[in-house]
Amino acid sequence: MTRRRRLRAELRGSVAIVTAVGMTVMICSAAIALDLANLYYMKSVDQRIVDQSAIAAAFAYQSSGSLTTAQKAAAGLALANGSGSGTITTAIVNSPSGDGAQAAYVTISSSVPLSGLGRAATRSQANPSGQSAFTIGAYAYAEIHGAPPCILATQAGGSGVAASGGTVITAAACDVTSNASVVLSNGPTLTAPATSAVGSISVVGGSTLNGSQFPNSSRQPDPYASADVFARLSNAFFTNPTAPGFPSMPSAPAGGSGTTCSGTLTVPGNSSYGTIQTSSYPTCSLISFSGGGTTSMLALNLVGPAVTLSFGPGTYKINKINISNYGTVNVTLSGTPTLDIYGALSSSASAPVNFTGAANWNIEGGINDSSSSPVTFSNGGGGSVSSFTIAGGISVTNGSANFPDGTYTITSAGSSGYGVSVAGGDSAAFGNGSFDIAGGISIGGGSTLTLGGALNGTAVFDIPTVTSGNDAISTGGGSMLSIGNFTNSDINGIVSIQGNLALGGGTYTVNGALDVSASGGGTLTAPNASFIAAGAISFGAGFNAVTVNAPSALTSTSEGQPATVALASESTSASAVEAGATNTAVTGVVYFPNGQLMLNGAGNLTGNGACLQVIAQSIVISGRGSLTTNCSSLGAVGGSGSVTLVQ
Repeated sequence: MTRRRRLRAELRGSVAIVTAVGMTVMICSAAIALDLANLYYMKSVDQRIVDQSAIAAAFAYQSSGSLTTAQKAAAGLALANGSGSGTITTAIVNSPSGDGAQAAYVTISSSVPLSGLGRAATRSQANPSGQSAFTIGAYAYAEIHGAPPCILATQAGGSGVAASGGTVITAAACDVTSNASVVLSNGPTLTAPATSAVGSISVVGGSTLNGSQFPNSSRQPDPYASADVFARLSNAFFTNPTAPGFPSMPSAPAGGSGTTCSGTLTVPGNSSYGTIQTSSYPTCSLISFSGGGTTSMLALNLVGPAVTLSFGPGTYKINKINISNYGTVNVTLSGTPTLDIYGALSSSASAPVNFTGAANWNIEGGINDSSSSPVTFSNGGGGSVSSFTIAGGISVTNGSANFPDGTYTITSAGSSGYGVSVAGGDSAAFGNGSFDIAGGISIGGGSTLTLGGALNGTAVFDIPTVTSGNDAISTGGGSMLSIGNFTNSDINGIVSIQGNLALGGGTYTVNGALDVSASGGGTLTAPNASFIAAGAISFGAGFNAVTVNAPSALTSTSEGQPATVALASESTSASAVEAGATNTAVTGVVYFPNGQLMLNGAGNLTGNGACLQVIAQSIVISGRGSLTTNCSSLGAVGGSGSVTLVQ
């Protein structure tokens, strides 16, 4: 009996030992499986991080040419994605694709802790405490596609870069990049060091693509997305100027309502007159306003042969001034008098009319010049400057008018519906000044309007409001509009140009479309200017000579900085270079982030041998259109080129 009990006890002990050993093996196996799963998961995480870090390093190196910058970009992105204590290395090497391109090579090495059971499973005689962690690694190559892109279609899933017919795209020393596809059909030619697309690259129907091709590339970011290019459209001066307190119409003085000048007439200061008039019989050679205090009169009518007038210092309140002489009228202004004119200053003279000397002009009924001979205002030297505050606009309808250096505030349009209006075949010229022109500008076919540059550091060129249905600037065929240098010119409305437009330096902010495509044709010359428009920008018809050079675009040598914007539109409507615009030369950036750039017919857009960068949602060229640029000035670096993850 005792022996049987001993045997059963021994058997139970043996089973317990076997069970314990079996359980230990099972637990260790489970621990190893759990740790292996964690290792594989962490390796996949590291691979995702290293892929993104390689792309970041490639873009950073492309834009800076600096290995240190690339290393910082890779390390920063890895840390942001949770690399923790992983070790990141970055190098610029030859791409493993074997195409001769460079690539950013990024590795990551991470230590993954083992569970307690996992450490127990790795115990050995040499390491009785077990292994506490395993080291895993991942790597990636992001290939850099040559030079930075100077032609970029930013919209994913859009039309990308599409060319058809006998079109030509030539990009010297810079890439053509599309965040959608690149499609060449029915005969176009595209030449660039590299052409990249997030989607496919299709070359069919006798088309030609010269240079390396990189379909299925990474998405190229918009380099201006955070630059706030269109900020001034919100901050520009688009508020109508406030009219000052124009004078009330003078009352008829006691003792008579009119005086006819015979020979000479002296008008003392602090006096009141009715209508003062010159006539042929008797003749009047001189009217002298001695000045001092305030002189009032119902009207000043100048009719007949030559006459001279002089105004001394003081204030003159005049209901209206009418000039219809057949002889020369000379008006001398001394001491910078103030002329408050309730009605209009009107001239229909057949002989010259000359105002000499600075003055402060406040005219509520506008300046209306229908003279067949020149009407000239001049400051007369001495450094004085005139000011013109005018309700009712300035209108030239039958000759020429000349205005001095000064400040021009036009608070409302005239009968033409514009603040400044020059009829067909006529001309007007303004000296340097500050121009705040409510109602806009209109010049007819064959006419000329010249506006000088900024008078001083605070001078402005503003068209804050327009009459309903009118453009802010409208010019006719064969005309010439010239505007001098202003830091910022703010135009609240559509700019519609026929004829010729010559612009000085500065930024033109157009709260509307810029339409240089009307049938009248002409030229646009802006050698140091930028256009920022809310609406579409179009060139076409007879405009076969368009030259726009963005400020500093020709001289900037800062690597990594994009060229200055030359043309920018925030419109969702397409901007176009159309048939007839055969010589459209732009140096700088053409930027249409929300719309398409179209070139059709014989529309040609070129950098004229310098760097033109085109950034648009999509770029579509058809007919015999062409797009040509040479951005070798950017060098091997200087922009953000396209990259492809190759391993």
